[in-house]
Amino acid sequence: MNPSGSSLRALELEGRLLLLRFFRRRSLRALGERLSHAQLTSDELAAQSVLARVASEHHRLGSLRAASSDSLVQDRRDYAAVAGWARPLVVGRGLLERRVLSARARALRQALAPLHRELAERLLDGELELDPASREAFAAEVKQHQETRRVVAALQEELAVVLTTLGGRVVPAWLKFLGAELWLLVWTLFNDVRLKMLPRLPALAGMAAGYWVTRTFTDSRVENFFSQLGLHHSRRHFISSERMTRLHFWLPLLAGAACSYLSSRLGAFIRNRYAVPVAVADFPPESTGAAGFLQSDSISFRGSGPGLE
Repeated sequence: MNPSGSSLRALELEGRLLLLRFFRRRSLRALGERLSHAQLTSDELAAQSVLARVASEHHRLGSLRAASSDSLVQDRRDYAAVAGWARPLVVGRGLLERRVLSARARALRQALAPLHRELAERLLDGELELDPASREAFAAEVKQHQETRRVVAALQEELAVVLTTLGGRVVPAWLKFLGAELWLLVWTLFNDVRLKMLPRLPALAGMAAGYWVTRTFTDSRVENFFSQLGLHHSRRHFISSERMTRLHFWLPLLAGAACSYLSSRLGAFIRNRYAVPVAVADFPPESTGAAGFLQSDSISFRGSGPGLE
């Protein structure tokens, strides 16, 4: 096979492998999620650890679902007990609380995805055993995954053979470098547009202030003359051109600055109020103080990720 034909064949194989891996990851996740509700046993310590972690995460997910249901029950009780003016507060509190629980559950499901895939992979490797009742239910799906694994292995072997004729590269190094640089350029432009060109809250406050000035004041003497004669009904107040220019310049600027200041103060207040305090007792005795902190090998911060829908 000539070099151009080998390159095309290598590109074709890489494309097929990319699609197969993508769909295989999704199907492995779905299989692992169903396996997490089945009876699984194993003699391998690593597989037992995965089973324990999956069970623990599912328990946390169930706790979040129960908390969401309890929140709705509590809202119904409070809604019936409070005065009419407080009922919107009850509704808003419940919506926000359940939204937080939903976000936590979503994060937990994302953390469960690799565990589900690992569970399915270990079953295919023979490290996990299904109980007889579940074995028949999963037999066809397990057989299909094993066949997909064989196809992926065969394509990888063929790709390795083709790459040996091309020196280990599907495309020249300069073309790969050019593609990486183009991708970096597109990503940089996208970030600039997203972060710098889209208006933020202070900019919106300045735009609103400018709009208010235009709707409230005018420096048109003709409009003011007709308004005094009663021939033109306008709610805008007449001011001098110099004052109009000052308002157009200073008021949006001050509105944006005030909005930026208040936003930063509000953000600092929220961070200080909801930040998790780190007690000195959480660190080992030798790590107290700046020197000990820098000498500690690793410090891990654990959060309670998860969410519900």
